[in-house]
Amino acid sequence: GPMLYATGYQKNLSAFTPGNGGYYSPEKMLRLAAMFRYQILAHDHSGINMRLDASLGWQTADEAAASLKPLAAEVQYTLSPGHNSGLAATADLSIYCKANQNWRYGLLLSGQNSPDYSSFSSQIYLMYAW
Repeated sequence: GPMLYATGYQKNLSAFTPGNGGYYSPEKMLRLAAMFRYQILAHDHSGINMRLDASLGWQTADEAAASLKPLAAEVQYTLSPGHNSGLAATADLSIYCKANQNWRYGLLLSGQNSPDYSSFSSQIYLMYAW
């Protein structure tokens, strides 16, 4: 189905320097996308379960100027303001098995690609639920 995502930050903390957060923090960001979910659930404890969440759409973002050394009293270096627009996509894949009623083990894969940012992560996990 359709997805509209809008966010904004008061301060650009994108730089990986002391005093900055080191995380993407645009002044304004808007993404309009189509989302998709596909899921397979096993009906017994021995089967494999899978869930895929994906989106594809258009993203536009504006970043404010930022100080690269906000804690320093010396000369300030700044990150220039910027604008980017383009195709954006995300995908999250979860594959897991239930060992029994309480234990579950699995694999998580996650990826994101946008005009100014790309990331990929993977996890192997063991989970106990009561």
